[in-house]
Amino acid sequence: MPLKAILQASEKSFVYKLNDENTAEKVEITILRTIDNTCLVGKGLEEGERIVLDGVGKVRPGEKVAVEGAK
Repeated sequence: MPLKAILQASEKSFVYKLNDENTAEKVEITILRTIDNTCLVGKGLEEGERIVLDGVGKVRPGEKVAVEGAK
């Protein structure tokens, strides 16, 4: 996962996960390892889940997110 997708607060790490309606949900994650500008996530996400990569600082929980390339 790109580090730019991760938010830090009180020694915890979070990302915004998108549901089927492209609504953002703030999810706590556990980072196992960081290499360059990426990290390996141990807990908090399942394979295939979609996360917000760009504009993370503008997203709020419960808001709909415009998905690039969506039809």
